[in-house]
Amino acid sequence: MGKDVAVFNVPPVYSLGLAAVSSTSGYRFRPVDDPVGWVESHKDSALLVGVRGDYDLELVVELTGKDPDSVVVTVIDAYDLDTVRESLGAGASGVVSGDSRVADVILALNAALIHSTVIPTTLARRLAADGLQEEPQCLEDYEVDWLQSIAEDTTVTSLGRTVGYSEREMYRRLKTIYFKMGVRNRTQALLKASRLGWIQ
Repeated sequence: MGKDVAVFNVPPVYSLGLAAVSSTSGYRFRPVDDPVGWVESHKDSALLVGVRGDYDLELVVELTGKDPDSVVVTVIDAYDLDTVRESLGAGASGVVSGDSRVADVILALNAALIHSTVIPTTLARRLAADGLQEEPQCLEDYEVDWLQSIAEDTTVTSLGRTVGYSEREMYRRLKTIYFKMGVRNRTQALLKASRLGWIQ
């Protein structure tokens, strides 16, 4: 009897390919509309989640936070260093591209279930090289406090009001923080700040 794998936000043709190998792969691929509900009702879940933007990365963070024993393999449009880094940083156990063969998906799931990750060697080398680069500029204590507030779901408008800035000015100051951290957006900033131990 195979392990159930929830499939969310992947192209229909991808789902069809997975369904075709369900009986021989050791997995039963099940399209779901509510991956959070799936994790809540299935202990030690395995999920295949399409990632096309920050919202999807936030979903990965939520899914892995609900049950640390669950594994999430993300499906990205194409292997790109930033997207792979963001997926792994969000808590994914593995990453496959949208044009991966079904065998690659099975390999990624097999690895994820034994707490390992399979990514192309060229990307692994680039990730390792990036890890040797200079750390981001240190932030002021108040800037870290702002990131912590945002991590706790405070809106930018509300944060600006609290610290005495307009919404537009608050966005501008947050962009300056992202630049200092060497990231492009809020999700990347929160993931990096968490990884560096700056926020909870």
